[in-house]
Amino acid sequence: MDVGDTLEIVEGSSEYAAWKKSHKASYLVHFFAMADDGPLTWEIGYYNKDDTISSFVVQGKKVELSDSAQIFKKSSDPIPRLQVENIHTHFAEILDDAFAFSQKEYPNEKEIKRIVLLQHTDLGQVWNITFITQSYKTLNMKFDAATGKLIKHSLGALIDQAKTEEVNQQARGKL
Repeated sequence: MDVGDTLEIVEGSSEYAAWKKSHKASYLVHFFAMADDGPLTWEIGYYNKDDTISSFVVQGKKVELSDSAQIFKKSSDPIPRLQVENIHTHFAEILDDAFAFSQKEYPNEKEIKRIVLLQHTDLGQVWNITFITQSYKTLNMKFDAATGKLIKHSLGALIDQAKTEEVNQQARGKL
């Protein structure tokens, strides 16, 4: 299931309708998933003006609202809005491209976990894909959400990626 379909499921749900009544100014900021071999579960995050994130967990057509989480961020600026109308790439294609890139550039790094985050960063709207490898490294790849072009990548020790994970968690409102 792709981003647009998932968003329709969330925003068409009774859970979202009830939540939106008291969160009129809130807006979409991220899609997050652990892309393992099992059924895909999306976490869709909305920024609230009280510096919290409200998240909806979507598995299939089932929607569940999670408790709002406080955002710990350095800036007083709000988290940038995710503009779905400017996303012209599909999750499955981006994941395939990430896998192909990792096999070509880092053939000895076998991925064991895939973390996917669609968000608006200083690079623009990106698919932020992280592979955790068997050698305890992280391969992070950022793909432009409009074009699908790989715009940045890095390979580092898992411990070196603690800062990257902190940033990802801040974007999802988990810290």
